[in-house]
Parts: sequence; structure tokens; C-alpha cells
Amino acid sequence: MTNRTKFQIFSEAVPEGIAFRLLHHRILGAPVAIPINEWAAKSAEAQLPGVARLLTWVDEDEAAAIDDTTVVVPHASVAALETANAQMLALPPTPPYLLDIQHVGTMDRPDFRFRVSWLQPNGQPMPGLRRVGASLISGGRTFRIPEPLFGIIEAIDDFNVARHEDLDGRFRAWARMRDLLPEESQRSIKVDGYLTSTRIAHAASPHYATQAGGCSLTN
Repeated sequence: MTNRTKFQIFSEAVPEGIAFRLLHHRILGAPVAIPINEWAAKSAEAQLPGVARLLTWVDEDEAAAIDDTTVVVPHASVAALETANAQMLALPPTPPYLLDIQHVGTMDRPDFRFRVSWLQPNGQPMPGLRRVGASLISGGRTFRIPEPLFGIIEAIDDFNVARHEDLDGRFRAWARMRDLLPEESQRSIKVDGYLTSTRIAHAASPHYATQAGGCSLTN
């Protein structure tokens, strides 16, 4: 093993985005974070495209160097990455779950809210999940929430926090969400209509059959 293979692109979710560090794994002791200005020199050849992408984001003010060892990329930018580019940054895989969207009532009612949960392939709820931006955390495992799932969830959050009298705010959030939903779901959710549930699977996830009251989404 050469010296360079002991370096790792490490990422973790923080409220502001995904924090990236280049870690040096030593034979003894805890890993050491390498200063950003040494990343290009210390990275293994396979890591250079990912490191270059991070440094370019910083140069273009699309990411922030919050200290001398850490680059934070906004959650939306991480969610928008194609699978190959996410792998280049050593990011976690996408979730192997269905995104389940439910609501009761009509959108013009003040108590109308969307509810989001994640389901296992057999349709059972997946307990104990925690979302931090574009990361979905399950115990010791982390997944990257890709677009369009990330955009749908963010729009739902904005819709749910809008005051019921703020109809413009609620309908702006709904318009964002509607544009990302499969066509079947767009037709199901109306101001004067009801939706039991919509279930959405990302293309990178295992195949899911279309279910009654639901649908699958690929991109």
C-alpha cells in the first residue's frame, strides 16, 4: 500500500450542507484531516477528479471552506449530482426505499398537510430514519437523497410550514412539488380532490411495482 492510498475523501451531513474532508489514515492513532491547500498533492489518482470538483466549487463560490480542512457543499448541489459524480466524491448510495407521500383532506383546508415517510421494498414502514438535508440516516448507514426526491421533500417542508392563510406561499410550494411528481400524481392532487398516497422510487433503487393509489418514478 502506497502512502497515497491511505487518504480518504470523507463526508458527513451538517445543517448547512455536506461537509467534506480529506483524511489521512495512519497506522496508529485517529485519522488526521489534511489542509485544503494540500488536497491535490496528497490525493490518490482516483480521488483527484472528486477533489478537483470540490476545489472548483469553492473557487466559484458554490461551496464554502468553513475552516482550513473542511469544504461544505449545499444540500441541493449534492442532491443534484448524477450517480457517477456522486461516486467520484465517495458519497453514499441512494436510499433503497420508497418515498411515501400521504395527506388527508383538500388543499384549500387550513389543516391540510403532506406527510412523508419511507417504505421498505415490501411496503412496510422503515423505522428510525432521520433526514439531514440531502442525507437519510438509518442507524450506522447513510444514504444520499437525489433529485427529484430531495426537491419534492423540500417543497413539502415549505408547504407544511407556511401559515394556512398564506395561500400564495402554499401554492408556490405545491407548484414546485407538482413539477417534480410523476404525471399520475399530478392528476391525483387537486385543490378539491383527495390523494390517499403516492409512492415514488428513484431510478437507482430496486424496481418497485406500481401500487394502487401510488406510482413509481424514474428519472
